[in-house]
Amino acid sequence: MTLAFPKPSRPKKAPRRLTRKTWMRKRRPRRLSRPGSDLAYLVWLHTQPCILALSHRCERGIQASHLRRNTGLGLKEPDRNAIPMCAGIHEQWEQHRGIFAGWTKLERFAWFTRAIAETQATYKRWEQQ
Repeated sequence: MTLAFPKPSRPKKAPRRLTRKTWMRKRRPRRLSRPGSDLAYLVWLHTQPCILALSHRCERGIQASHLRRNTGLGLKEPDRNAIPMCAGIHEQWEQHRGIFAGWTKLERFAWFTRAIAETQATYKRWEQQ
């Protein structure tokens, strides 16, 4: 005759809290720490109508379109050199099609520079209010 004893069991532990242990610390996005970044201007820019709203019906959201001059390899123009464009117009601008098809580099640069001046003037008036 053998006696059956219950096997010893370990006491149940309370579940551990989930903690994130990492050596990395949180940093600001690089886009915001680069020279020329202006978050207040970009926030204001996204509240504005498309630069071509009078001649075009915008159906998608507003994006900030930056002037491309001496950019590449992670370089970007300052945020003050951006204008509000709806997603459709911004796509046409980047791909040189739609109303921008056939424009020369000089025509594109001149138009964009005028649009930047108008946008910056509007922003200065808004800041003074």
